[in-house]
Amino acid sequence: MTLTQPSNPARTDVHRAGEGAAPLSRRRLIAAAAWSVPVVALAAAVPAATASTQDVYTATVANGDVSQDGHSVTFGVDAGDQSIALALALTKNGAPYTGDVTATLSGASGVAAWSGSGSDITIASAAGGSADLPVDILGYGTFWVIVSVGGTSIVLNVTFQAA
Repeated sequence: MTLTQPSNPARTDVHRAGEGAAPLSRRRLIAAAAWSVPVVALAAAVPAATASTQDVYTATVANGDVSQDGHSVTFGVDAGDQSIALALALTKNGAPYTGDVTATLSGASGVAAWSGSGSDITIASAAGGSADLPVDILGYGTFWVIVSVGGTSIVLNVTFQAA
């Protein structure tokens, strides 16, 4: 059965699928296969590229009145308290992290300082996924501890308030 195309009544080679349609020629089959090779190659390469994973590091506060996400903590301190150990739990891909840790105080002027050191403190190797950072208490207020672990920086909010 030959049909005419409505937009071009002179054309008579349009067939309905399954109704006397011309059989698939070898030439069309080879052309379709040739076009599918780059698509298959690309589809095979994409999962390999996306399979590479990046390490995930975490640092959370392990002592004091800690928030649910572990990134904020409040310590009730007395005027006579001189220092406190800020305990951190450290992980790499969910397992305890035992590498180097560096921490920096930010916005801590008049509130806190590292015990016996400057603005940065480095723990050469975290033991069993934890590190204690010695902080001198200078007053009441909130400051930030920026922890660098495995090239990742994590900001922790620390508050000293009257006990």
